[in-house]
Amino acid sequence: FANKHGAWDYVDWSPDFNGDSPLARIATQMYYIKAAKDAAFLFQEMEDAANAEHCRQLAERLTQAAQQHWLSPQTDTFGLRRQENAMAIFAGATTPKETAAIYKAVFAPDSPAWSYIATPYYNNYVIYAMSLAGHTHAALDFIRRFWGGMIAEGATTFWEGYDPSWPKKHFHLYLQADNGMGTFVSLCHGWSSGPTSFLTECVLGVRPTGAGYSTAVIAPDLAGLQWAEGNVPTPHGLIHIRVEALKKGGERVDLTLPSDVKADVQLPGKARLMGSSLQPQFQADENLSHFTLDRPGHYVFEATAG
Repeated sequence: FANKHGAWDYVDWSPDFNGDSPLARIATQMYYIKAAKDAAFLFQEMEDAANAEHCRQLAERLTQAAQQHWLSPQTDTFGLRRQENAMAIFAGATTPKETAAIYKAVFAPDSPAWSYIATPYYNNYVIYAMSLAGHTHAALDFIRRFWGGMIAEGATTFWEGYDPSWPKKHFHLYLQADNGMGTFVSLCHGWSSGPTSFLTECVLGVRPTGAGYSTAVIAPDLAGLQWAEGNVPTPHGLIHIRVEALKKGGERVDLTLPSDVKADVQLPGKARLMGSSLQPQFQADENLSHFTLDRPGHYVFEATAG
């Protein structure tokens, strides 16, 4: 993405991401990669194989270009800020080696990247990137500090702009967005609600893999929590899941699956489906037990400590 027409290249309300700059172009390149991959999925679900393949090839060319022009061979990162690196991981534009390097250089607690502003909107991609890098626990800690910081300051809805370091006296006067500061910044901002989908997809672990939840993966990750429970709405009804850590180690999973949803349940370690002779497929290289469920009903699993 070269921005040859000099368009206003908006990524985030943050220095170097709100207007044309190398960092804004990197992040925009990653948006295009994610968009092409999602378009390929949509075309595939519509049984339009030709356009699905066209978008897959486009995503591959975009990824190669990002690797060629934007990746630093010295650091294996795409820069030293949160935004461009979060979108690179979220878009699947990084190798496992690069993902690990980015987490260490950018998202680890002592990284200088945390001293730069990122809005609640963009920190949504940050927590997803941290989880995809294998650090869901750290992402939850960040949610507690960042979105929890808003709640501690009296928020009942999430704000458009926020940073824990901003002055607390008459807080609304100091919120920043739209290249300014003051009371015009939204206090009820849908773009700032990222933890709601994050908790569903990365903690409860429920993610659709087919259109309309025709297929889904269910891979819960308590990440230090004692329990997590929720309902996930689908066109076929609610998927209900409760995950609870066991005192003896491992966890118990209660799952209610509606009809017409085929689920791949992935649990850490060796797991068993209680009251059933159904044997899971255990993959030692991933240390995961896989169950394929294609019938509605209530299921109870127990997983050993991983």
